[in-house]
Amino acid sequence: MKQHWRYLIARWGAYPAIWCLAGEGTMPYYLAADKARDQAMQKRGWTEMGRYVRATDPFHHPITIHPSDSARNTVEDASVLDFDMLQTGHSDRASIPNTVKLVTASRAASPAMPVIDGEVCYEGILEQSRQEVQRFMFWACMLSGAAGHTYGANGIWQVNTAAQPFGPSPHGRSWGDTPWDVASELPGSRQLGWSKALLMRYPWWRMEPHPEWVEPHWTAANYMQPYCAGIPRELRIVFMPAMWDAPRMVQLEAGISYRAFYFNPATGAEIPAGTAVADTAGAWQPPVAPVFQDWVLVLANP
Repeated sequence: MKQHWRYLIARWGAYPAIWCLAGEGTMPYYLAADKARDQAMQKRGWTEMGRYVRATDPFHHPITIHPSDSARNTVEDASVLDFDMLQTGHSDRASIPNTVKLVTASRAASPAMPVIDGEVCYEGILEQSRQEVQRFMFWACMLSGAAGHTYGANGIWQVNTAAQPFGPSPHGRSWGDTPWDVASELPGSRQLGWSKALLMRYPWWRMEPHPEWVEPHWTAANYMQPYCAGIPRELRIVFMPAMWDAPRMVQLEAGISYRAFYFNPATGAEIPAGTAVADTAGAWQPPVAPVFQDWVLVLANP
């Protein structure tokens, strides 16, 4: 394995690469007799490999490992990693609580490092996790402090073709036979591209999670409420899952006028929402969005 990594570093090190030590770092073989023993061995081994790659790579590229839940939990010493990659579930909306829990827990953990959800609810997997779930996962992660987000589609990761699907894994079940060229056209990827483009208009890397800036907002008791992040006096972005009434913006700074607009994450269209100015209580009530669906509300200054 060290020889393999020396080759990878020599072959690709001069490029702007990111090293991922392994896929499913501590997932034992499906039919292993002693999975706990194998997991412990993998955890020790990938920790050693992380140290080796760091010591060998003269370009000091970022290092992570693809996990079963969190990269931090996939090695014995998290300091061998530069960012935490997550895998948070493939169960449609049922994966939302675990996704938000893992993102927020990683951001609070030590050593501090960026966090990216590297695998969540591939679009179409189990014949669910469609585009509305893709939008939810993107915005819930990014507005909870993630440093980026990874989109996936069922059929692409297996490199299925219509004539030759990947077929069953060793456990005897197939994850799906959608051809890769069909999966590549699923609507979630295009819609997340529009959402990314919206964030790129602003210094999104400076945003911090501020759920307290909107009422109501998500809590551990209800993950289906709004998510909010922003930059004081500059920017507030709110993801609003389908809500009948618009949430109220609170803790607005006095003397600041924000240009407000609704962004439709399903089409990329924008609709003006007026000017957001704090009342005497530091609050502003947005107008009702024109269609009952999920929306992104943006307050930008200037």
